[in-house]
Amino acid sequence: MPPESGRSGGSFVTFAAGGEWFALPVEAVRGILRLGELARVPDAPEGLAGIINVRNRLVPVADLGRRLGLSPTRPGQSSRVILCAADPRDTSLVGFLADSVKEVVSL
Repeated sequence: MPPESGRSGGSFVTFAAGGEWFALPVEAVRGILRLGELARVPDAPEGLAGIINVRNRLVPVADLGRRLGLSPTRPGQSSRVILCAADPRDTSLVGFLADSVKEVVSL
């Protein structure tokens, strides 16, 4: 999500994916879940790891590492799914696989 015009700083959730560090605005994050079983989608585009059921809603989960040409996320104890608003005007969700979630930082 692009920052609002004229606005500086903010709070961000930092996470690792594909061996790199990323950050998402806290306002966009709707939840962080332990990585459970992903349902595979036949003939899915590169980077779509699968779908999960979140409160009776199907949510697509992207593997940012794979999508960005980095190493794919490997499931482990610290793996998480970060749920984000797909569009701030509605309740659509998208999930991102993370090797780990570190902290919330303010800039």
